[in-house]
Amino acid sequence: MQIKWLWQMPPWRKVALMAEMSRAVWTLAMAGPRQRYPDDTPALRRRRLADLLLSSNLRWEHIEPLIQSLGDAFYAGLEMMRNAIRQRAPQPLIVL
Repeated sequence: MQIKWLWQMPPWRKVALMAEMSRAVWTLAMAGPRQRYPDDTPALRRRRLADLLLSSNLRWEHIEPLIQSLGDAFYAGLEMMRNAIRQRAPQPLIVL
């Protein structure tokens, strides 16, 4: 029933649903750092979430594409990130 409903849905509605789901996931993901660190700034909470999500799964071959995808929003040094992977430490990202 739901599959048929999705097939019949116009593309603009599918995009709107995906945006709503993305906002919901972001809100849920940020709930943890917001509850654990209520005095942190929003930027620091985002950093804590990024550390949690990236530090355990980031692989050597992912470093350069990640740095490129961050663009001008963050400073992420290649060697600093390689050292963090070697030491299994949080990734050093600086919000600009």
